[in-house]
Amino acid sequence: MVLKRLNLKRRYLMVKVKVKNYILFFLLLSMGCNNTDTGRFQDVALALSKGNLLGKSLVKMDLLTEGLLIEEGLFEKDVLKRELVEVDGGKSDLKKGTGENSVVKVDVGSKKVDAELEDDIELKIQNLLDEFKLSDQQRAIIMDLKCVLTDPSIGNDEGYKTYSREEFYDLLNHTGNANSSLMSKVTFVDSMTAYIMPIFYELREIEGFIEHMEDGERKQAFGDKLTLKLQRYQLGLKGCFTVQKDDSVYIRLLSNLYTYGNLLKGWFRDIKDDDASISEFEKIYAEMSVDEQEIIDYMRSVAMKNYTGFMKDRRYLYNHDEIGSYRLLVEFGATRLKKICDVLKVIVEARVAVANIKDRSSVLYLGLSGPLYHYMNGFAAYLKGVFNLSSSVDEMYTKILDSFDGDKFNLYNMVHVKERALAIIESEKEHGVI
Repeated sequence: MVLKRLNLKRRYLMVKVKVKNYILFFLLLSMGCNNTDTGRFQDVALALSKGNLLGKSLVKMDLLTEGLLIEEGLFEKDVLKRELVEVDGGKSDLKKGTGENSVVKVDVGSKKVDAELEDDIELKIQNLLDEFKLSDQQRAIIMDLKCVLTDPSIGNDEGYKTYSREEFYDLLNHTGNANSSLMSKVTFVDSMTAYIMPIFYELREIEGFIEHMEDGERKQAFGDKLTLKLQRYQLGLKGCFTVQKDDSVYIRLLSNLYTYGNLLKGWFRDIKDDDASISEFEKIYAEMSVDEQEIIDYMRSVAMKNYTGFMKDRRYLYNHDEIGSYRLLVEFGATRLKKICDVLKVIVEARVAVANIKDRSSVLYLGLSGPLYHYMNGFAAYLKGVFNLSSSVDEMYTKILDSFDGDKFNLYNMVHVKERALAIIESEKEHGVI
């Protein structure tokens, strides 16, 4: 009779513990689903999905409980042999796998499993962004920013700081600042992403614009230009985050980003303007005569290349890239360009006249072709200065129309070369030179 009572009592205790553990299990599961503190309880849900519970503060099992869970098939026996490590809520130490929101090492049977450090910190960053309740655009900005700040190839020559992933997490989490609240962290991230957001949208817009270009050559040219502009943008962005870490670090970071964001408005969108300039240039160019097109080609060449007079008024003259040369000439408009061509037509006329001399070995031909090359380069230096040192398109236009006054030596000598060449051509005709 006594033995029977003992058995009944033992069975009662086992059932009681079983019910208790079922309640504990479902309580933890509901906390993981419903609690607003998503960062913490997503870790719990993640642990449950992997078949383990992390942290003594969350659950502690005795041998009797272990027996019941194994008996009911809720967990495999070797899973319950995992070491339960208490999470330290103090200062983060990501390299050791301890600290707030950290992912810790566990034993599975006799086999040690160490989570990869990169996976650890990426999970911590994602959990933190979940806690901040950021929009998809904000998250994309943060992840782009992480790529820039942690890339050692960006800003290395300039001495800019390269963040480790742990340091980037600490930047967002205000690690080490005991007075920092969740609200202050969210405010910082909201402000930071707000200053970057306009340029972020510009970049995405232009990437799509280039992707849908049908002209293969133009698509390649603009793709290369976008790559260069993106590299320069990323370099400046990293410079904004190279600041001394002190009590005012977050204020200075936001100040840098605000200034940089205003400075770069339209930085990527001007690629669209360039595309429009090329289309307009092609339209103007197609309506010109062959001689006028040659003058335009000469002007573009001057805009893009160095010439003998590369330095004027102690200032180095700027070389336009190909797209920049289109934009420069389009600013004049079709009507003004035709008038410019009318003034500069002597350049083409002199070249054509010399080229039409039949006897290329004659002293007369050699006496004209060499000087003509010199005069054309000399005028190119003058024209280069007009392009660079004028304050407006109107000023450029006026100076080019007055070229016979501004650069009398080269232009008047080209007129002289043309007249001499035409005389030689007439003489050759009279003497039957073929």
